[in-house]
Amino acid sequence: MKKWLFTGLVLILTFVSLFILNLEAITQDSGEITIVLQSGKLTIKEETISFKEGDTLLNVLSESFDVKCADQNYQPTSCENTPIIGTVILGLDDVLTDWTHNYLAIYIDGTYSTVGIDHIVLSDGMTITFVKTNVGEN
Repeated sequence: MKKWLFTGLVLILTFVSLFILNLEAITQDSGEITIVLQSGKLTIKEETISFKEGDTLLNVLSESFDVKCADQNYQPTSCENTPIIGTVILGLDDVLTDWTHNYLAIYIDGTYSTVGIDHIVLSDGMTITFVKTNVGEN
């Protein structure tokens, strides 16, 4: 009986943890951010975009860029949040990656981001840079 109770508790905690980890970062303020798109060291596009309370980075990106996303197998798909791994961006506008040889690295105010776009909270004046990076570089 104790094993079943313990197993049930572990399963419940696992599902709750996965749900909490998969929550999108919802912005609580409004303002402007600058999005920079680079391929290597070459700047392809730079745009200042307004955001409002409740926006996510994906919403804001979608207003000014052609966003291409992938599913959990890194195959092209719609840009809906994928359970467990979150949203995976394969490309912005004409800067495309394949997730085998290259990817889009994210820098927030010049610092390499350790989280994906679902967990970046927007704040006024921030600069978010997406850099097409070869695997093994950064």
